Amino acid sequence: MRKAPDLMFLESTDSVGFTAAGISGFGNINPSSIVRELIQNSLDAAQDAQEPKTVVRFSTAMARTRDIPGIESYRSAFEKAMKRRKKENGPSDQEKMIVAAICHALNRDEQDVLIVSDNGIGLDRTRMHALLSDGVSSKGQHAAGAFGVGHMSVFPLSDLRYFLYGGVCDGRWIASGHAVLASHDADRRDRIGRSANGYYLAGSRGRNHIYPGKRNLPQLVRDALSGIERSHGHGTAVIVPAFNPFKDDASLRDAVWEAVACSFFPAVHEGSLEVAVEDGGESWTLTSANLTSALGEQEKKKQGGGYLAGQKAFFSHAALLQGDRHKIDVLDGSADIVVRHPADSGTTRVNLFRNGMWITNSDQQTGSIPLLR
Repeated sequence: MRKAPDLMFLESTDSVGFTAAGISGFGNINPSSIVRELIQNSLDAAQDAQEPKTVVRFSTAMARTRDIPGIESYRSAFEKAMKRRKKENGPSDQEKMIVAAICHALNRDEQDVLIVSDNGIGLDRTRMHALLSDGVSSKGQHAAGAFGVGHMSVFPLSDLRYFLYGGVCDGRWIASGHAVLASHDADRRDRIGRSANGYYLAGSRGRNHIYPGKRNLPQLVRDALSGIERSHGHGTAVIVPAFNPFKDDASLRDAVWEAVACSFFPAVHEGSLEVAVEDGGESWTLTSANLTSALGEQEKKKQGGGYLAGQKAFFSHAALLQGDRHKIDVLDGSADIVVRHPADSGTTRVNLFRNGMWITNSDQQTGSIPLLR
């Protein structure tokens, strides 16, 4: 009889606490930066699928805590991790905040869930493995980001520091998940120990993970993939249980609007990106038709925090609408240059976009524009 999928913490000799490398640094990240990572991955995946338009959907739902895939194994691993950390004179003050959030989430009967879906190429076994392997990239040379490192940015959205992936590709369904706790022991006889990283799997033979397929998917993932297959035929879903609404005053709609308007307005303007938000019984869709209005909401914001500030995005969009276009040859292709000379121009501003996404400008803090030869 085939074993049911579960959250598995594999053997490891590592000894790490709850402040895992690659995650704690995102603790105070701007919500829009996390949204930017998710949309960036969707853009690249849709390009791989040769889709003329990327469609990304952010939606919220409720789920019973007991229905979260692998939750009992998660709870057991958390308790064992806490026992080990106490023996090691922990947890630290920073860890205590993480532990408090986990305890609060585990004590709830229901969880807020964020679901982000797209119409990209979807996931197969190779892409799933790359996605869950830190620093491993399976994207093409023209993609704006990389699998592995990018997915770590999602963890701050979950009080459980746990999320699930599902994908539809060539008619096949696949799922997995990643939770990060702390190193622990499986039982008293466990001489090796268990990793802080847990993966939702149907089995594992060494490093050969067996991922759940259509026959044994949890309902939370099945519902998301059913919607993708019905709407697009292929794509990926990121499912975040214990969604904490960014621990910020910004609503889901506002966080998504800011990220899209300030980082992806060329893609929206050209009709190659459409983003929908469904939250609290309301729905909004950002397209080229209402892009100017969305940018107007950001016009007074002068700080960007890792992305183009609202004020600069507003004026850059104006240049896109009113400027003179030129095409020049660059290495490996060509580039479109849009130049605008307003009558009241002051400081010259230059912004670089790739695949419809803002990359950098000439400010010292964010890097410099590469020379075009």
